[in-house]
Amino acid sequence: MTESQYQQYLKERQEVQKQAAEIRRRIFALVGVSDVEAPTFEEAYSIANWAGGITRVRPALILGLLEVESAIGRNVGQCNCAGRANCRHPDLTYKDVMRSNQWAAFEAITAELGLNPNTTPVSCSVSGGKVQWGGAMGPAQFMPNTWLNIGYKNKVQSAAGVNPANPWRVKDAFLAAAIYLADWNAASQSRQSEIGAVTAYLCGTSQMTSTCRRAGGEWYRSSVMQKTDQWQQWINQGVFNR
Repeated sequence: MTESQYQQYLKERQEVQKQAAEIRRRIFALVGVSDVEAPTFEEAYSIANWAGGITRVRPALILGLLEVESAIGRNVGQCNCAGRANCRHPDLTYKDVMRSNQWAAFEAITAELGLNPNTTPVSCSVSGGKVQWGGAMGPAQFMPNTWLNIGYKNKVQSAAGVNPANPWRVKDAFLAAAIYLADWNAASQSRQSEIGAVTAYLCGTSQMTSTCRRAGGEWYRSSVMQKTDQWQQWINQGVFNR
């Protein structure tokens, strides 16, 4: 390498490091987590790459989805979280934010994992003092019944060789999200199939129905795909391999 080539290499490396810092800032600023506390984006990519290797779903799609769902696991819920830092609604329990048909599954999941069902965070949306929706768990935001009774817990255990699978554990959550996307044909890696799988992740159907639209489906899938494209650009640039 000549001196001029070496100087160009240093310049490019500095630019990559700046990009990496910006990625970290964008992801974790959403939930007020400091750069020191946040897991590294290299780790997030490594786990998504592992999950993608099992399911054939693009790592960028997994990361784009989880960035929208939970800021890559840094915001797993603001209700049912008394005693935890950054808990916005410690007074709202899981019974306040999720439908009663989800309670038994949630209690079974937390019991198996040795977690306190009254202080294990779940998602919620509160507007004007009224709960709009809630109850999703962990970085991948699975509802208790979907995790336990529809079978994603067992799918993760079978694919990863863990027992019990834990929806709040990052690796298990990444894999569960990837498996769900693959179940909706995202493993084909065609743009249309990926969009359908992302739509199904929110709405349970790959079609943009009127119900899905009212639930924010168009915004959701647009946001996920935009973030997916940004992650893919960073991956193509080798940001995570330097």
